[in-house]
Amino acid sequence: MNKTFAYTHFLARIFTFIAWLVTPTTSHAQDTTARKLEINGYISSLQSAAFDNPANAWHTSQLIHNRININANLWQEKLKCFASLRNRLSWADKIDNQQLFTAIQSGQSGWIDANFDLAKGQSYRLNTEIDRFYLSYEHKNVIVSAGRQRINWSQTFVWNPNDLFNAYSFYDIDYIERPGSDAVRIQYFPTEVSTAEAALKIDHNQKVTAGIMYRFNTHGYDIQLLSGLLEESDYVAGLGWSGSLLGRVSVRGEITWLHPTTLADSAESSLLVALSADYTFPSSLTLQGEYYFNQLAPHSFDQLTFLNYLNSTGNIKTLSPSRHNLMTQIGYPFTPLINGSIAIVFMPSLNGYYYAPSITCSLAQNLDASLFWQAFNIHFENKSLTYNLLMIRLKFYW
Repeated sequence: MNKTFAYTHFLARIFTFIAWLVTPTTSHAQDTTARKLEINGYISSLQSAAFDNPANAWHTSQLIHNRININANLWQEKLKCFASLRNRLSWADKIDNQQLFTAIQSGQSGWIDANFDLAKGQSYRLNTEIDRFYLSYEHKNVIVSAGRQRINWSQTFVWNPNDLFNAYSFYDIDYIERPGSDAVRIQYFPTEVSTAEAALKIDHNQKVTAGIMYRFNTHGYDIQLLSGLLEESDYVAGLGWSGSLLGRVSVRGEITWLHPTTLADSAESSLLVALSADYTFPSSLTLQGEYYFNQLAPHSFDQLTFLNYLNSTGNIKTLSPSRHNLMTQIGYPFTPLINGSIAIVFMPSLNGYYYAPSITCSLAQNLDASLFWQAFNIHFENKSLTYNLLMIRLKFYW
């Protein structure tokens, strides 16, 4: 059977099923007041220009991104269904220019492959993906959810070594929802300020990631302890925290220890550490800094490996290609409708840096226009990489 036809048929069945569940019937008239269907989303147009030097050739590309979110209350605010779909049409003036965008646009396939190319040619690609589809049941202080969902155990903003289930790339500015996992999750809330969780996911390689996490509050700090198994290859233990220092500076951190499951004598433990702090001045100027130590950073690699690292949504092992990383970001609302920021990442292990100024303007209640500039300057053993990406985005929320 043609994959496109099979996917279309599968998608139609999913949304027909949701519509049937939330449609009132005579035999269930008593439940109609509790049933509710919410549909929202956005459509955006992202125009990009890539170049190594402004004086050299510029290669352009276009990405049309449409997202649909469906939230359905199936029964008495206890049983709910969540589904999200994103469609992306991209084209470029040169197929080589797609190298960077391919990694960004290709979602991480879970146990069930719900990522489909509806059409593809030498210079274009029409892709659709279901990145959320799960049921959630709540009873008293317990929530059980199953399906493709986002499991967020992170505390810091840029690099998240505690985020076992849904690692993502800091450099992907067009996918704020982040990828989901095909998983089962149980959340227990013993008090208003504590949570115990257990989760298990299966990825597209049939590998299992499982973990337990306990989060509590003490002396004004949220503390989390976790342990688990990462893709059947590493045992994991972690610590995370967030709070305020002297009541003014917000501080966050994540520490993750990994040890291979193999019994080989060469197996060595590894440490991942993220430390973050941010402060907002009375003028609304925000200053943020974050440091990341990656003991698993490769000792040597080429340009392609570097680009794959930047756009990887694999796991916490590939959050950064550099052993040491330092990020600083400044944000300021120039007016209630115009916000600007600049982020700079120093990678001393690679003798390189990344900077990304941006500005966003609210044109109307549901319409934003943004300008982004991403610039990389990295030095390899005998080569260097200079890469610039200018992006203009128009985004309409509905």
